[in-house]
Amino acid sequence: MAKKTESAASPTLELGEHQSIRNVGELHHRLMEVASHPDPVAIDAGSITKVDTAAMQALLAFVLERRRHDHGTVWTATSERFQRVAAGLGLGDAFGLTPTAGRE
Repeated sequence: MAKKTESAASPTLELGEHQSIRNVGELHHRLMEVASHPDPVAIDAGSITKVDTAAMQALLAFVLERRRHDHGTVWTATSERFQRVAAGLGLGDAFGLTPTAGRE
């Protein structure tokens, strides 16, 4: 499950422990709520313990679309599991992650 918090300036999307095909529709909805926000969108993926390719594809599409429109996306935290799956799928660079970026 994903939770959205929003300050006056920039929204934060907090991702829950499990991100998978089962809840990718909800994730997509949450991503679309903040997709066109002009300020950087912060994503907290620090709680993820399970993530599948469907969720990774939704997140990647979001990040790339924001980049295409010159809108930033910031990872405030990424779990070790998220980092491993991103690296295994060859998506670390596309997400703008470094091997230790945002790890909590």
